Amino acid sequence: MYKKLHLLYVGNYADEFLQLNQKLEKAHIWFFVKQVSSVDQLKEVFVYNHFDILIINNQGKNIVKRALLDDNLSEKIARIPLSINLANREIKEVIQLIKAETNEVLPYKIKFRESETGKSKAEKRSLEFNFFNGSTSNEVFWKRTFLNHSAPMFVIEEDNGRIMNTNLAASNFFGIPIAELSKKSISDLWIGHRPKKGIKQILLNEKNTKLKQVKTASKRIKHIELYSNTINFKDTEALLVVLSDVTEKIKAKQDLKTLGQQLIQRSNEIDNFVYKVSHDLRGPLCSIEGLLNLMELDMKDETSLKYVEMISDRVKKLNQFVYSIVTYSENLNAKSEISEVNFRNLLSDFLKEFEFHKNIQKVQIKKKLEDEFVFYSDINRVREIIRILLSNALQFIDSNKKENKIFLKIQTKQDKCIIEVKDNGIGIENMVKAKIFDMFYRGSEISEGAGLGLYILKQIVNFLQGNIIVRSEDRKGTLFKVILPNKADLS
Repeated sequence: MYKKLHLLYVGNYADEFLQLNQKLEKAHIWFFVKQVSSVDQLKEVFVYNHFDILIINNQGKNIVKRALLDDNLSEKIARIPLSINLANREIKEVIQLIKAETNEVLPYKIKFRESETGKSKAEKRSLEFNFFNGSTSNEVFWKRTFLNHSAPMFVIEEDNGRIMNTNLAASNFFGIPIAELSKKSISDLWIGHRPKKGIKQILLNEKNTKLKQVKTASKRIKHIELYSNTINFKDTEALLVVLSDVTEKIKAKQDLKTLGQQLIQRSNEIDNFVYKVSHDLRGPLCSIEGLLNLMELDMKDETSLKYVEMISDRVKKLNQFVYSIVTYSENLNAKSEISEVNFRNLLSDFLKEFEFHKNIQKVQIKKKLEDEFVFYSDINRVREIIRILLSNALQFIDSNKKENKIFLKIQTKQDKCIIEVKDNGIGIENMVKAKIFDMFYRGSEISEGAGLGLYILKQIVNFLQGNIIVRSEDRKGTLFKVILPNKADLS
């Protein structure tokens, strides 16, 4: 009688594990090998596997050492007949050792190696390591590994799924006596489709894991995962099926999904509220701003005029804040519309927009456009990127310098667009660089905004699947480089 040799490789070296597989195949050894790289995996793998040889490396030695502190694991590891330290041997030596142990063949029983003390473990135990052969030569071993195992387990026929043996945990799980369970097919326990044939193909599909619903004797619906493995039971090919109750896990996933949907709904409601309120505020603010402008024209008293200018300045800041909120909300909610971006027209519009900026007369703006390739993207979002970058550069000029300069360069390529805005303004201190894209963060005392500009910039660039590069030196200047993908294929 011959059996497949079961090896357990303990270690995390993928190349070493691959070499072991390849050389075992080349040596014409009929084998099954499993890799684990943690104590938790080592615990799990013993649930429905048995092993004839333990192969470890130095990292694996530490895992096994920690596992031996667990009494249950210690017993299972101790039952593995042969232990090989791969760190001290080449893989080819391991192959030779296996062949020597089995006399060039793989018999049904694997001999135990001598222990370090010279006493043969074979003299102490006579175990048939494929313990699901139905032998009762070691009742203690059989009870611990199957009958009294904490996980519900079945031994079933491969084709029709008839239950050949089961354990107390399965009886307790379903609320059905063992004798009654033994009269059923495993598919009789499922809810829904109950196949009578081809059980092996069903259970071994999808990496040996199947999610099913079952009904217990108390009519409770439970979700289970089935883990299956081919074994030998009473000289017959059979399937060992281990059940894992995932009812709470499924419920938690469903609860999480429901909670996620509720959060999305609340978020949308908040976004719509903010957008509506912001729009409703802009109308009155624009009216107030217009009235203040008229008052400035008619007012001759200098003190009153000063107060009006102060009010007008505060209204402009509030209006700018509301505009930022509206822009942020639009960026979140507006659908992306891909079209050709005409940078020449955009730059012309910006020069007009910033014509009355308070710092426009104090700075020299140079621009360079290299638009050899046609660039496609969301034009409204690209416009906002350039507006934020120019607005920032204008706001943070260095009043102590004789000349303030802003250099705008736009370069289109076949696959991307590069937008650069460089200035010689006050720069960014190293200690605040990591925070400049945070919401409501104002990194300078002269900042007049609400701290939303660069936050919105980052959100837009992320939305367009681009990148931002920032280089800055305190009191020397700042460079913002935005790289956006050319979405010509989506136009």
